[in-house]
Amino acid sequence: MTIRSARKSKKIATKRKKGFSWRRSKAARKVKRKIRLLFFAASSLVLTVFLLTSFSLYKFAKAPLISANSGAFDKNKEWMGKEDINILFLVVDKVAVSPARLKSAYILRMDPQNQGYFLVKLPIFADIELAQRYGEGDLAHAFFTGSVKLSQESVFKQTALYLDSYVLVDESGILEVGKMFGEVNLRDIRKSVTALKLYTNPSVVKFLRNFVRTNLSVAEIFRVLGFVRGADTESVKIFELDNESFMDKELFDGFWKNYILAGFVNEENFRVLVLNGAEISGLAGWGGRVVENSGITLLDVGNTEKKYDESFLAADDPFSKTVQKLSGMFGIPTVKDRAVVKDEDTMFLRGDVVVILGLDIGNIL
Repeated sequence: MTIRSARKSKKIATKRKKGFSWRRSKAARKVKRKIRLLFFAASSLVLTVFLLTSFSLYKFAKAPLISANSGAFDKNKEWMGKEDINILFLVVDKVAVSPARLKSAYILRMDPQNQGYFLVKLPIFADIELAQRYGEGDLAHAFFTGSVKLSQESVFKQTALYLDSYVLVDESGILEVGKMFGEVNLRDIRKSVTALKLYTNPSVVKFLRNFVRTNLSVAEIFRVLGFVRGADTESVKIFELDNESFMDKELFDGFWKNYILAGFVNEENFRVLVLNGAEISGLAGWGGRVVENSGITLLDVGNTEKKYDESFLAADDPFSKTVQKLSGMFGIPTVKDRAVVKDEDTMFLRGDVVVILGLDIGNIL
């Protein structure tokens, strides 16, 4: 039993009569003040980290990531995260050394329509026909000889997949990723790479500056990271191609259509006719593969009645999504009204869109 002094009991009784509240007491005010100071300190710390990271990102954005001697494809437009895109990932021994040696190669397919992505590892020592008439060779040789551009064009020629975006990663940088995020599960990146680690860690900026070369903008990089973090794990697939599946174009196309494009739906459902306007053997067939491997419906392939130096598209609606996509994939800026060119060739009347591949495109083969 607690025994209080008469004076203390009198004080307590007086406080109760006055409607005493601990919340309004001096002790409570001191505790509240400490809590406010602690909250202010924590907020200041978070804000400081955020500002430092933002400033680092700003300075980083001002310094381009593109390697000056990469000679890569020119990007058609910025990726806003709403359209499918294929990104070529190349892991090399040293990004700062030229020529570097290719260690591994991947295609990252982003599929916003199904909220997923596909990572396909390519064999780098499988013999294929390289682009630009370099003859037979493998991707390792293509990269050593012609850096990013010849690698991009050779993969484009072999797989008929347009890859205007690339990421070049230093092999030692892979270890840095482990230091920053620990073991990364490629099938569920969200758990491995938390938003806090990604957006408030200055080491991310340092990593991108020291170990990465790419033609993606800083904004695109973080869109890609945000997309893979938010992807549906059921729509994430990882594949490793063997030599035969990469070298045999028919096998590769079958794999791509059955596994990668299985859930893809083309909104406009246009039928596309591809014509060889350069008299280069196999040009229309390759162009047809590009159309089909992008998920667009191929009507047929054939030849034009005369030769064309420059490629162009013929369509009724030059602003349709299909026309814009084909223009970007083939790098053909010229789109002609079908009504204007229909008398040049009877083939121009077939299909919804006609792709005429001229000598300028034929050089890739």
